[in-house]
Amino acid sequence: MPSISAEAESGDLLTAMQLSSALSKKLGQAVSIDYIYGLLHRHQGRKLTPRPHHAKQDPSLAEAFKKNFHKHSKP
Repeated sequence: MPSISAEAESGDLLTAMQLSSALSKKLGQAVSIDYIYGLLHRHQGRKLTPRPHHAKQDPSLAEAFKKNFHKHSKP
């Protein structure tokens, strides 16, 4: 699992499927996704991370929305 370790140390995000397949290869038997989630929980790993922004988001429109949002919301 050196490739998985290198990816994790560099800050890349890994999915449970990637971890499951790598661990399955190392152990020589199938590993369930539930097992991976339990493993992450025991070692304070995060299961999900939010997307910081949408790929097609226009930053100028987002800033305009932030400035005008309270004008249109109910008090």
